[in-house]
Amino acid sequence: MSSSKPHRRAWTIVQHSAYGYRGDPQFARGLEIRRLGGHGEPPAVELARVNQAGGVVLSSYTAAVEFEEAEAYPLGTNGATPQAPGRFSDKTVDGLRIYIPAVEAA
Repeated sequence: MSSSKPHRRAWTIVQHSAYGYRGDPQFARGLEIRRLGGHGEPPAVELARVNQAGGVVLSSYTAAVEFEEAEAYPLGTNGATPQAPGRFSDKTVDGLRIYIPAVEAA
């Protein structure tokens, strides 16, 4: 049954598919963007999973791109190998582990 309520699109960040699907170690700290609800599950289900995991939810694709690039290549990163400082949940979106950003102590 489809809902008559419109839903806003949202995106999250997951572990790079080159590592998640193929095990390429160069991408172990790499990130990719995933639209919530674009993988056979309702957006609300994936949104709840991301929130429960402590992942990020971004309201625009542009914001997701900016976040992904800043996280994958933080200041001081040399070369093309991604170095995201956060960790990855055991929960997934599209079969890829949800990214949990590192939180700096105040």
